[in-house]
Amino acid sequence: MSKQASSEGCLPAKFVVVTLIALVVGNMCPPLFPKNSPSSIPSRALRKVPDFGAACNDELTASDQEGALVSKTSYSSGPGSWCPDATCVNTDLCEPCKRRYLIILATGRSGSTTLMNMIGKLPGIRMAGENNDMLGHLRDLEKGVLENAQFVHHNSGDLTDWEGPWKHNPILDGSLSCVSQTVIETINPPRVDEEGHFLVKDEATKIFGFKTIRLLKQKSEKTDAEVAKWLTDVLPCARFLVNIRSDIEGQAQSYASAFNAKKDKSDDLRDMNRRMRTLQETLGSSRAFLTDSAEW
Repeated sequence: MSKQASSEGCLPAKFVVVTLIALVVGNMCPPLFPKNSPSSIPSRALRKVPDFGAACNDELTASDQEGALVSKTSYSSGPGSWCPDATCVNTDLCEPCKRRYLIILATGRSGSTTLMNMIGKLPGIRMAGENNDMLGHLRDLEKGVLENAQFVHHNSGDLTDWEGPWKHNPILDGSLSCVSQTVIETINPPRVDEEGHFLVKDEATKIFGFKTIRLLKQKSEKTDAEVAKWLTDVLPCARFLVNIRSDIEGQAQSYASAFNAKKDKSDDLRDMNRRMRTLQETLGSSRAFLTDSAEW
């Protein structure tokens, strides 16, 4: 086969992948395909694509913001938005649904870097890469506060008559979400000029995302469920692409080549695929979508 023929043979597969990604993350601005032209979307992609709703113009209105700033007032972002199932508790300290996220949760050598790069080409989205299990470290940080009996012993009620070395006012519901979000965005900054100003003026309204292959590092089903719950708490306005590779043999060979692994990782990767599928189901279809790079 000539080089030209080989290159042309790759075009349909690339077209399906890009089409799938664009549809997965919602109706981008402008839409990749007219809504009245389903025939222009490959049938394989049509079977895979959930209805995720609008993505680009999902900004909180002034009335939403005003009502949400009252301490312990919760609101749902509603159907048709980037995070239709999110209920956010906004306070003067934190507005956890202010920023939208798109997180790739993947297994190693599953094509997640390619997926990240392609999604980063879509309008209205900025993607970053690996971060050495940043989410795990942030979860440990939060647990270090909330599971410390001394710290939270008086984390309710009137503290005006209480004194002592561990004195703290109550931690407001949802406020620790903004600690994690600030760290996430600080270590994955956008491009800035010499004075530290964003080069892209609409940065604050972009959907921001990154990928991680280290989320489920603990081999515990209980921990997996806790991680899913924590993700929806700390990133309530996030969607997730859970990326696996069902071609275990090929993935294991790639893993051995990339990391010089001596032990066959097939069983570990097979188990990880199962856990990632369960994670996607736990997060729910409105928040998480499963992709299999072997079907690209």
